[in-house]
Amino acid sequence: MVSENGEEKMYVLADAVRTVAWSKELGLKLTAIKNSRGLSFIKIQKATEALGDKSSDAFLVRLAAGEYAEVSLKKLSVICQVLGIEVHEFVPVLSQKTFPSPIDSTNSS
Repeated sequence: MVSENGEEKMYVLADAVRTVAWSKELGLKLTAIKNSRGLSFIKIQKATEALGDKSSDAFLVRLAAGEYAEVSLKKLSVICQVLGIEVHEFVPVLSQKTFPSPIDSTNSS
């Protein structure tokens, strides 16, 4: 674990993660980044296809609208590559809090 700004953070290998939780807020962020780069969903579709993991424009529209609860990390990584950003723009660093055990370790019964 790494402590950063008073927060404990735990890093997980991307190979261990299959899907990422998605939300309307992340969809809005995707749209803002797309627009700031002057891209259309069709252009993103063509670029993802060229990279070997096509995301259709219909999928991208629904993703931007927050209609999905999750997206595969692989697909999101390719979309981020097309947008020229790192995947951590959408995936927060995982953290783990430790809680005291409810089991009394001094009592063996």
